[in-house]
Amino acid sequence: MTDHTGFEFLVLEKDHLVAADMQGGLAAALPGCTVTHVLDPCDVVAHLQGWDESSRRQLVLVTKLTISQMEELGLDQLVASANAKLVLRQGDDPVEAAAARGSFSLPSPFVEEDLRALADHLLHQSAAA
Repeated sequence: MTDHTGFEFLVLEKDHLVAADMQGGLAAALPGCTVTHVLDPCDVVAHLQGWDESSRRQLVLVTKLTISQMEELGLDQLVASANAKLVLRQGDDPVEAAAARGSFSLPSPFVEEDLRALADHLLHQSAAA
């Protein structure tokens, strides 16, 4: 089994059950990854501002916020400045809009196969870098 300790997920989710399902699915798809659940965008801001890029870990923010909410909160700029990946759970924004910004679009609700597809996408991006 490959160790994927190089990935750290920050999951912004109000529903604890959804967050727990995501944590379990990501851990199964990327054994050794770290998943942190936060409830409030302010926690994301604090995490991104304190992110140390030299840690050699790939930070991945998973959220159901819309693109406009991300922009209003300034999270889009913080994600970019932290060199983090952004995963937008499908909702109000079209999949094409997420893709145009370089974001992965995760179905909502999601199943384990969706999380494996996300893991494959991240691993492919990591290998290409």
